Amino acid sequence: MLCAKTIMKRDVLTVHPETPLDKAIDILIQYNITGMPVLNEDSSVAGIVTEKDILHFLLDKNILDIMNERLLCETTVHHIMTTHVVMFDEETPLTQICEALVDHNFRRVPIVDKDGKLIGIISRKDILAVIT
Repeated sequence: MLCAKTIMKRDVLTVHPETPLDKAIDILIQYNITGMPVLNEDSSVAGIVTEKDILHFLLDKNILDIMNERLLCETTVHHIMTTHVVMFDEETPLTQICEALVDHNFRRVPIVDKDGKLIGIISRKDILAVIT
């Protein structure tokens, strides 16, 4: 039976809660990813920031504010990230992770150690790549 540790990516792009929103957007675009974990100083997962979170934030603002670069520089990831994150440990069967991705419409899930520190990530594409 395949488990998380067999396919998880260990080199994970992350940001911190204090990261300015414009920098987080730059990372998403530069690396062609749709979201990334937000880590506390001790490498525990504080949340996830996604394209969807950013779009929700922008929709809540006036169109002139969206064009306002200062707003993006002054807003930090902490203000918009999703804080209720479903995480798994490295021994979790892939079927369980796949069910969570489908049932909750997630695109990725963090993989954490017993102390809740990030050790990897699994995306929908990672699972698809295993079956091909």
